Amino acid sequence: MFGGVAPQQWGDSNGVASSMSSDAEQMRTLFNRKLYPGANAMIAADVWMSYSSTNSRHTGVLMRIANANAIDTSWSVTFYYTSYGAWGEYASASLNGASTWTSAGANAGAQTSQTLNLTIPAGRTSTLIVVSASDAPSGPSRTNYLAFTGNSLTLPAGLTFVDDLDVASGNIWLQ
Repeated sequence: MFGGVAPQQWGDSNGVASSMSSDAEQMRTLFNRKLYPGANAMIAADVWMSYSSTNSRHTGVLMRIANANAIDTSWSVTFYYTSYGAWGEYASASLNGASTWTSAGANAGAQTSQTLNLTIPAGRTSTLIVVSASDAPSGPSRTNYLAFTGNSLTLPAGLTFVDDLDVASGNIWLQ
């Protein structure tokens, strides 16, 4: 139900995107809302009353990107995120199952951004997953924030977003 990662691992034990399942059915169970981005996208901006790390919140985005080019294509994507490494609540990214980036720091929403310089393999569809965790408690509240910015969801020539998770099967890292 949680992308092949135990729920408590997300909240207290350093859960990251690259630990998620490659199985399309498991990913479909978790990523069940479609993303309709423009050049930018606000994914989550949530504040709640906190009492411990056991009520952490995480937001994840799964994007399928097809590369019609005959060569690998570079794409830079920029996002704002939250995380709180002291409680094992990491923000992370994975391209085709490989660990692309992990933040274990204490990062408050709308203040910390990350740019990933990705190489999308030629002639195939790739899967990018970005996860944002809860930030450090601020008084009685915590925040979970994830937003793509800088027009970075405008894909380079030859790359297109593919909406095929509902029909994908098997290992989505290898398609």
